[in-house]
Amino acid sequence: MKKTLCIILSVLVIGLLAGSCALFSPTEPAPTPSPSPEPEPSPVANVPPVAYIDSISVSEATEGETVGFQGHGTDKDGEVVAYRWASDLDGNLATTATFDTESLSPGEHVITLKVQDNNGDWSEEASANVTVVATPPPPTGKPDLVVTDIRKVETDDGLIIGYTVENQGEGDSEAFTSVLYIEGVKRDSENVPALAAGDSLERQFDDWIYSPLIPLTKVVVDTNDDVDEVDEGNNEKQVTFVVETVFDFIDEAQLVNWVSGPLYIEVGFGIHDPDGFARYVTDTKLEDGSGPMKVLETHPKWVDDGWIEGAYEQMWDDDYVVEPGDYFVATVGFLEGAAAGEVRFRVMIRPEDDPDTWVASVIKDYGTPLERMEIPLSDFVGQKADFVLRVEAHGTSAQDWATWVEAKIIR
Repeated sequence: MKKTLCIILSVLVIGLLAGSCALFSPTEPAPTPSPSPEPEPSPVANVPPVAYIDSISVSEATEGETVGFQGHGTDKDGEVVAYRWASDLDGNLATTATFDTESLSPGEHVITLKVQDNNGDWSEEASANVTVVATPPPPTGKPDLVVTDIRKVETDDGLIIGYTVENQGEGDSEAFTSVLYIEGVKRDSENVPALAAGDSLERQFDDWIYSPLIPLTKVVVDTNDDVDEVDEGNNEKQVTFVVETVFDFIDEAQLVNWVSGPLYIEVGFGIHDPDGFARYVTDTKLEDGSGPMKVLETHPKWVDDGWIEGAYEQMWDDDYVVEPGDYFVATVGFLEGAAAGEVRFRVMIRPEDDPDTWVASVIKDYGTPLERMEIPLSDFVGQKADFVLRVEAHGTSAQDWATWVEAKIIR
């Protein structure tokens, strides 16, 4: 029995040893694994372009006004190939770097620009603001033309008449004609262009020189009724300009150094003297029956062809300067009863830059109408000056009671 058990154990041991050897006995070599492939490189990310709005021609425009736009773009890794302008009110505007448009709608626009690069990417928006003001609708009412002002306008040739015309209606006017009347007489006219509702124009008449001798002035607009107006009866305005007395020779006569001739004798003022005299007379009528009034009597020296004159040198002290529109005016004649009177009245201006000039000379016989002198001083504008009043006997000086009824510089 022991012998049998030993045999079985031996067989088992041998079997186990044989299996172990089979497990560890060499066989065909195992295959070597293939290496992993190299990874593909990651693509470089595209840098998007940048948009710039360089300029907009105006920041505020009127509806229908042309507005110009200019912009550009940059791309670090390529180039800009497309543009897109837009308005938040009007949508897409243009696809070029620069453009002009007249079609922006009224309102506050936010204008944007985007640019695209050659990789297809668009930039962020660049933006700017533009305001478009709506054009008011055309007026539907009628015009109404009125003259609001009449004035004197200084020119190199003297004073002319200027005026202001206003369209106070609700409709635009057509062109029309204006006319200037002086003392009721038509003196000048001019054509005036169309005038929009609510607008006014300052105009002037160039062909008439104002005279303070005839200050009543009227301007009429739309004299030919070219304009269909709300009120056809308010097209004119009339003024009488205030006439200023710049210097009164009668009032100033007592301050003058009077001399008589032919021997140049100084004579006192107010003294009745055969050598000639100048005095005020207030209690005697004139030859035409008018008066009594304050007049200046200037009697020549009591000799044949005698004379008397007074130089108003105080005008230099008063800094009198001849201005546009200045006139010397005088009325001369005789006292009542001077039946033999016959004289020449003369007026001289002594300007600082020109020779002494006789500007007026009137021969007067007793019994004829009073004589009027109206002398424009336009040739001496801008100069300081004084004046000389002179009376000369024609032959005998008997009853040469010559009087200056008025003698003034007016403007």
